[in-house]
Amino acid sequence: MIFIRFKTKYGGHSKFHRNLRQYAHQALEDLRNCNNKEDLDKAINSINLKLVEICKCSYHLKKQEINKPLKLFKTWSDRHGLEISKEKTQFLVLRNLRRGPPFTGETNESSAPKPSNTFECT
Repeated sequence: MIFIRFKTKYGGHSKFHRNLRQYAHQALEDLRNCNNKEDLDKAINSINLKLVEICKCSYHLKKQEINKPLKLFKTWSDRHGLEISKEKTQFLVLRNLRRGPPFTGETNESSAPKPSNTFECT
């Protein structure tokens, strides 16, 4: 299964804004002319489809496979990448051991001294 991804990482939004400005007035009029729920649904669906069309003509497209694993997970199957990740894990474990347990600010009731005479308000 393949879906379309828009390449927007490096900017280029001015073309999108220019195309969107041409359609914005019509979209607002469609929303103002809605009288019931069905009209509103139709207007929102048409706006959504028009936004996708504007994105298709404004940005470069990249077809992305859904079931294709990401590059991040390929390092786990790579022998060298797996060794590096083992070293990082060992480093983090040792660093946490050197620091000691995290301070939570709570005290154990069993280790805290109990007052001999307690006063209760009634």
